[in-house]
This record gives sequence, structure tokens and C-alpha cells, in this order.
Amino acid sequence: MNIKHIIILVVGLLMISFVPTDSVTSNKLSVLIVKLRYNSHGITGFGGSLKVRNLETNEVYESKSKKGFGPYVIVENIPVGNYKVEDLKIISGPNVLTLGNELEFNRIKIDTSQVYYLGSYLTKKIPPIKDLNFQMIRTENDEKETIYKQLKKKSDNWQKLQIDFQQTILLNDTTTIKIKKYR
Repeated sequence: MNIKHIIILVVGLLMISFVPTDSVTSNKLSVLIVKLRYNSHGITGFGGSLKVRNLETNEVYESKSKKGFGPYVIVENIPVGNYKVEDLKIISGPNVLTLGNELEFNRIKIDTSQVYYLGSYLTKKIPPIKDLNFQMIRTENDEKETIYKQLKKKSDNWQKLQIDFQQTILLNDTTTIKIKKYR
């Protein structure tokens, strides 16, 4: 073997080692997506934020929507594991509702690389008006095409994953919540 062949072999090996791989499939990462809307007494709001904690590693993952621009909150790069919802914020016009009572939330189980659609929710103020009582109502799921359109805004990689509609963020389809923090 002459020097020319050795150089070609080394350059070829270097090029192969730098070939990018699809990080979504190689790392088995997933996406959480939830749709949050607020409509009550003439005030509307879209989106918010979601914070989840991995129960095994204690790592926190969070994301927020652009204020007032869309109802979807998308948390990316979630590894396999069990998660609890630590914080859910809903934009309610000029204010933000903060839900932090973990007893109201389901645990989220990520067992394979997928898009986990956690539901579509409408939040509204309920009587008595002077109290901070709100109701979150689960509404009909969005179509797959709509979800993929939202995911495409984040990354083309998520388009390859299946959508799981089995899990929801709240324990019940309708939940009355006394807000611990309103701002």
C-alpha cells in the first residue's frame, strides 16, 4: 500500500465520521405539544408555557409560546422517562394564569420517540367573579395535519414521528381550578 492509498483511506474515514445523523431518531427524543386558549368575559388569550420534570433524572424541560401569536406550546427534545408537570401557564389576555397544583395533572410517560399531543384546552373564568376560579375544558383534538404544521415551525425532524393522542395533561376533561397566582 502506498502513501496515496493511505491518505485516501484516512480522508474517507474522516468523512464518514462526520456524516450528520438524525438526532431525533438516534437519541430517541420526543416532543410534547399542548394547545391552550383562554376566552372569558370578552378577553381572549392564546398559548402559555409548560414545564415538566423527569422523575428519574430530575431534569427540567420547558417551553413557551410566543405571547399572543398562537395557542401551541411545544416542548422539544424530551428523552424517554416518566415526567410530572410542574407548571402550566395560560395567557389570559393581559394576564397569565399559573397552575402549579401537581394533583391536577397526569404523569406523562415517554416510552418511545413520538409526538405526544397532550390535548386542546379552553380556559374561562367562572362565578363567583370576585374569586379566582377558572375552568379548563378539554376540547376536540386537532387534526394531525394541523399538529404537523405547528411542529414544522420548530423543526422538520419532528415531521417523521407518529402522534400519540393517548395522554392528556389534566386528570379530568373538565377541571375547576382556584389559581394560586394570577399575573
